[in-house]
Amino acid sequence: MNLNGKIVSPVVFCLAVFLILIEFAFIPYFEQRQLEAIISGEQSELEVLAPIIAEEIIAGDIAKIYSILAQQEKMHADESGAGITLRDASGMQIYPMHDRSAAINKSQDDYRFLTQKVDWGNESIGLLTYGLEIKRELKQVHEQLAWLRIATITLCLVIILVSGWWIRRLIVRQIVQLRDAAQELEKGNYDSALEADTSDEIGDLIRSFNKMRLTIKEKNTNLTAAMLQAEEATKTKGEFLANMSHEIRTPMNAVIGLSFLALETELSSKQRDYLTKIQSSAKNLLGIINDILDFSKIEAGHMEIDHSSFRLDDVLESVCTVIGLKAEEKNLELRIQRDCRIPSNLMGDSLRLTQILLNIANNAVKFTHAGEVSVTARLQAHTGDQVQIRFELKDTGIGMSQDQISRLFSSFSQADASTTRIYGGTGLGLAICKQLSELMDGTIEVHSTPAQGSLFCVTLPFSIDHQSTSTNHHGIFEGKHAEMINCNEQIAETLASFGLKTLNNAPISTNDLDALKEKLQQTSADLLILQDSTSDQHSLLNLINTFHTSVVGEKQIPMLILTSTNNAKAVNNQSESPQVRALSSLVTPSSIFDALAEIMDLVRLCDTQNKTEDLSRQGIDRLLGAHVLLAEDNAINTEVARNMLERLGVNVTTAENGAEAVNKLQNQTVDLVLMDIQMPVMDGYQATQQIRKMPQHSNLPIIALTAHAMKGDREKSLKANMNGHLTKPIDPEELYTELIRWIDPKPERSSAKTEETVRPSALSAYVLPTELPGIDIDSALKRLSYDKALYGSLLTRFFQEQSSTPHVLQDLMQKGDLDSAYALAHKIKGAAGNLGMKNVQGCATALEHALKLDNTEHVDVVREFEAALQEVLLAISQMLETNTVSTPDNINEIETDKVQSLIDTLLPLLNSGDIASLEQSDSLLNQLKDTQYESLASDVRKYTHNFEFEQAASQLSELHLGLE
Repeated sequence: MNLNGKIVSPVVFCLAVFLILIEFAFIPYFEQRQLEAIISGEQSELEVLAPIIAEEIIAGDIAKIYSILAQQEKMHADESGAGITLRDASGMQIYPMHDRSAAINKSQDDYRFLTQKVDWGNESIGLLTYGLEIKRELKQVHEQLAWLRIATITLCLVIILVSGWWIRRLIVRQIVQLRDAAQELEKGNYDSALEADTSDEIGDLIRSFNKMRLTIKEKNTNLTAAMLQAEEATKTKGEFLANMSHEIRTPMNAVIGLSFLALETELSSKQRDYLTKIQSSAKNLLGIINDILDFSKIEAGHMEIDHSSFRLDDVLESVCTVIGLKAEEKNLELRIQRDCRIPSNLMGDSLRLTQILLNIANNAVKFTHAGEVSVTARLQAHTGDQVQIRFELKDTGIGMSQDQISRLFSSFSQADASTTRIYGGTGLGLAICKQLSELMDGTIEVHSTPAQGSLFCVTLPFSIDHQSTSTNHHGIFEGKHAEMINCNEQIAETLASFGLKTLNNAPISTNDLDALKEKLQQTSADLLILQDSTSDQHSLLNLINTFHTSVVGEKQIPMLILTSTNNAKAVNNQSESPQVRALSSLVTPSSIFDALAEIMDLVRLCDTQNKTEDLSRQGIDRLLGAHVLLAEDNAINTEVARNMLERLGVNVTTAENGAEAVNKLQNQTVDLVLMDIQMPVMDGYQATQQIRKMPQHSNLPIIALTAHAMKGDREKSLKANMNGHLTKPIDPEELYTELIRWIDPKPERSSAKTEETVRPSALSAYVLPTELPGIDIDSALKRLSYDKALYGSLLTRFFQEQSSTPHVLQDLMQKGDLDSAYALAHKIKGAAGNLGMKNVQGCATALEHALKLDNTEHVDVVREFEAALQEVLLAISQMLETNTVSTPDNINEIETDKVQSLIDTLLPLLNSGDIASLEQSDSLLNQLKDTQYESLASDVRKYTHNFEFEQAASQLSELHLGLE
C-alpha cells in the first residue's frame, strides 16, 4: 500500500464507523422518534376534532357528524385503512354505520388505536377511536431514511475524495518528490534540489534533505578525490615495489655472493669469522626484505597467482634442499613424504606453494630444539580434473597456547614478546602464508600444544596437468618383485604404483640378522626394501655390511633402506656396494623411483629429464622441415631467432615489417609466424588482422615475439587474435615449447632431412675474450647454442649499426622527434637483450618508458642510455681490434681466388633473382667445405634454394666481408 492509501485509510475507517453508527443507532432512534411524532400528531388531531363532534352530537346533527368524520377519513386514507369510529356514551357505534371490527381484528398487530373522549362540559357523551396503520407510517419513514442513507454515503465519498486529494497535495506529493530525489542521490545525481513550499514539518524535512544532499555531495567529492589519490598512491607503491625489489636484492645478492667467494680464499680466523657473520646477517636481511616486499604486494593487490604446470616432487625436493641443512645443523630429523595417489604433474602456482611450505617449515626448524620436523602431502579429494591436497607440517618444538594461536596470523606479530627477542623475525611470514593460501582458494589451520609441538595444515586446490608428457614408470620394473621388511602402507602403495609386485611385508627386527638371512634365502625377490627407524648408526652399519657380504653378495639383490637422516648419510658414505642405497628426509615416489632405478642399474625414464635444451628425438623430428615466417625489423634479433630455429631443422623466411610479412603470405604457406609487434610500415597487430582476413591463413598460428613485457601485453597480443606471446630476450626453452605446441607434425617433413638439418655449430671464427664490459657473454652464447662464430658476427653487426646511435639520438631529441627516438630505443632494447647487454637493455627500457610518458626528465635517462651504449661499443671495438681468426689444423685452407670468383658471379645473380644462382651456391658451398666459413656458405645455399634471394645476398655479403 502506498503512502496515499496509508494516510486516507484512517479517514475511510472513521467514515465507515460513522455509517455503521447511523445504520444501527441513529436510524432506529430516528424511526422511533418519527413514529412517536406521527402518533402525537394524530392524537392532537383527535383532540381538536372531539369538541366539534361534541357540539354536533348535542345539536343532534348526525349528518353533519358523518360529513366531518368522512372528510377526516378521506384526508387520512393513505395512513390507515381502519378509519375513525364514533360511539356514544352507552357504547353504541354512531359512525360508521357498518361494523369495522372484523377487518381490524384480522391485522390488529399492524394498527395502533388512538382514542379521544368526546365531552360536553363535565359529561362524557362519546368516544372517538382512530386506527393508525403502523406499517404504512413506517414505510414512509423508511423512504425518508433511504434518501438520508444515500446523502450520507455520498457525503462520505466526497469527504474521502477531497481528503485524499488534499493529503496528496500537501503531504504525499512532497514525500514522493523526496523519494525521487533520494533515488537520484543514490545514482550519484547530487544536483536534484527540492523547493520547500510550506513552513510546516514537511517543509523542514525538505530543507534538511537539501542540506544533507549538499553535505553528501561535498563528502563524495572529497571521497572521490581521496580514492583517486589512493589509487595513484597504490600505483606509485606498486612501481616503487617493483623498483625496490630489484634495487634491494641486487646489492644484497652481491654482498652474499662476494662474501661466499671471499670465504673460499685463504683467510685468518678473525677474517673468516667476520665474513661468516656478514653472510649470515645478509641472508637474514634478504629474507626480511623479501617478506616485507611480498606483504606490501599483497596489501597493494599486486600479488598475482600463476597457473602453470609443475611437478609436486620438484617442490618437495626444493623444500628438502633448503630446510635439510638447517635441520642437520640442529641435529633434527627431517621427513618429507608424498601420497603416491597425488598426480605428478599439476597446474598451479608452484612458487607460492614453495614459499608457503618453506616459511612454515623454517619456523618449525627454528622453534624445534630436539626431535623431528615432517612435511607430508596427502590427497584429500579428487574430482574430475581437480585435486585437493592437504600439506601437513608437523614438529616437536615448543608449541603454542590457544591465546598465542589466536594472534598467530596477525601482521608484524609473533606468539609473544619473548619469542621475538629469543628467535627474531618480522612476524610477517605466517601472515603472508595465510594471505597466499586464501589467494590460491585454500585454507590454513594450526593445532598446537605447549611443549609438545605444532601441526600446520595447508589445504590447496590444484588442476591436473594432462598435457605434460611424462614417461610411464611401469615399464622398467615390469616383472620385478620386491621383498618388503617393516615397510608401512604408503611405501607399499608407492611400489605398487611403479608396477612392482610386492611379495610380503615381514615384521622382522633389523637386529635379527639370522631371521633376515633366512627370509632372503627363501625369497625369489629382485629387490629388498628395508624400513628402519630404531637402530643406532653403528648397529645399522654392521648389519648392512654383514648382511650384504654374507647374503646379498651371493644373490646380488639390490637393497633400499629407509631410515633416519644420520643413518642414511652413514650408509650412503660407507657402503661398499653400489646396489645399496639409503633414503631419509625426502621420501617421495620420485625419489624412491630414482633410488630403485640406480641400485637396480636401470635406465632413468622419468619426465624430469625431459628438458627443452635436451629435446627428445620425437620433438625434434616433429619440427624438421617445418616452415616459419619470422617478421622482425631488427637484423640482429632476426639473426638470433633464425639461428635458434635452424638448429631445430626449421626453414625460416624473414620479413622486415608487417606489410612484407602479409605480402609473402599471399603466395606461400608456412606452419607458424613469429611476429614482432613494433615494426615500421605496418606493426604486428595490424599485420595479424590482415593475415586473419586471408581464408587460407585464418587458423595459422601466430606468436608475438616482442620486447613488450609489461603487464597486459600478453593479453593485448591474445586479444589481437595471436596464439601466443614470447618476450625478448628470446628464451630458447620457451621458443621451442611454443613451436612444439603449435606446429603440427607432418611425416613428409621429417622424411625430407637434408645436410642442412640440425647441422653442428660453425667453427669459431672469432677469439672471444672471457668477459666484455657491459656484456654477459655466457647468457648470450647460451641463447645462441654456444655458436661463437655467430655471436662474433652479431657483435660486429651491432657495432656497425649502432656506432652512430648516440649522435642520431641526440639529433632526434634536439628536433623533438620523440616518436622516432622511442622507436630507436625499442629497437636497441631487443637487440641488446639478445646479445647479453643487460645494462643497455635496461637503460633502453627506461628511455622507452620516459619517452612514452613524454617525461620532461628524460635528459638523465638519455645520458645513462648513451653511457651504457658507449661502454659496450668500446668493448666490441677493442675486441675487433685484437681479434684474430683462428684456423685449426683440421680446417682446410681457402682458395681465395676461386671463392672470390664464385662470389663475384653469384652476387649479381642473387640481386636479379636468377635461378642460375642455385648451381653457383652449390659450388660455393663445396669450395668452402671444412673451412671456418662453411656455416655462412651453407646459409647462402639454403636461402638461395628457398628463393629468398635477399637474405642469401645479405649472407653472401657477410661472407665476403669475412674473407676480406
